[in-house]
Amino acid sequence: MKEKKPLEEVIREDMQKTLEAQERKLVQMTAEGKLSSSRKYVMMLSWQTMIIVALIGTFAVGCLIANGFHNLKLMNDRAAYFDWGFAAVLGVVVIIWIARSVVLQKQYKADLESYVSSGQAKLDFDKDMGTMELKKAENVTIRYPIEVFERLSDDEMSLAEDEWDEFLLFATDRFYRMGFMTHAHEGELYQVFIELRYQELGDLNINEMDSVEERIEDGLEELQEHDPVTQAREFKEDVKDLIRKVLAERFPYFRADEICIAVRKIS
Repeated sequence: MKEKKPLEEVIREDMQKTLEAQERKLVQMTAEGKLSSSRKYVMMLSWQTMIIVALIGTFAVGCLIANGFHNLKLMNDRAAYFDWGFAAVLGVVVIIWIARSVVLQKQYKADLESYVSSGQAKLDFDKDMGTMELKKAENVTIRYPIEVFERLSDDEMSLAEDEWDEFLLFATDRFYRMGFMTHAHEGELYQVFIELRYQELGDLNINEMDSVEERIEDGLEELQEHDPVTQAREFKEDVKDLIRKVLAERFPYFRADEICIAVRKIS
């Protein structure tokens, strides 16, 4: 009989799969953005835009032809020939543009698959992440601040978690949200959300935070003295002490003005 995995391990594996899926999606989006902005594809129309251009072009050409016949009836041959000539040029441009886009779309799909499968897209994505500038906190909108997490309904918390996930790949100049962690206590599992708030980054290196967060999550396993819910204040102080210790070892010149923690029991 196959041994059943502990619930905590299953949840961690699911979290890891979710993060990997999000990263693959971001890599794909990065690859699409880089290819679409290249000189080769800059004038390429999407399939939806081709339809719109074809409809607008057909309407414009039809109007010009009809106006040409109207001018012809008014014995204004010169205006009629001008309308028809312009209609012909416009029709040719639209046809060439759409035909070229159809050919480029096929090339784009092949180039995109090659770019992603070769691993170059992942390398470029990692490079961009390493050089990414911090976002201005004043330009970031947060619907669910960490202070309300413990009072949210399950449906609201699902939305809050989606919003939290959006911050996993960058930091702002005033706060940083860690990936949410799991903590086991007396057979129960809890989600632990951690947000650092600061005035200056000091020597904090966002690109090194993955290993820091792993150390913090490993340290949570040793915090068994206080119940995360019934003794929330004491538990959170233990977690803050752990975070300060780990951060001080890795980034001695970084000072967090506030360490915000939210804990929710996993049903």
